[in-house]
Amino acid sequence: MKLLQKSHNNKSIFTLLMAVCVLVATAATADANNEKVISKARAAVEKASLDDWETYAKSAEICIARNINMKEASKWLDHSLSVKQTTYNLQVKGDYYLKNKLPIKAMEQYLKAIDVGKKKDFNFDTSQLQSRIDKARKLQKKLT
Repeated sequence: MKLLQKSHNNKSIFTLLMAVCVLVATAATADANNEKVISKARAAVEKASLDDWETYAKSAEICIARNINMKEASKWLDHSLSVKQTTYNLQVKGDYYLKNKLPIKAMEQYLKAIDVGKKKDFNFDTSQLQSRIDKARKLQKKLT
């Protein structure tokens, strides 16, 4: 009986060690992938002209979606918005605020995006932005 218990304990220890190894390998791979994403985003911004609001916004969006390089992404977005306010970069700024648990600021950006979209095209589809506003409202309720 003791032999069976010892064998079971050895299997448990082996399984635990394997799980730890897998977690460490996964984390290392994720870090390497994130560094590649950040490098590519930085390279795109470095190549972009100062009036290329779209490249700055796209590079920021990629980082925000992965929740990496958030400070630099915010700077890229601020630059993008200083060049031209569009529904796209306003929505990305809202996403940035949402990821940082600032739902009121996120809603402000989403509402600005709707306003910009409606001024350009009265029939502008606001459904995606409305969905984001709903997410921000739910987060706001959770935080209060």
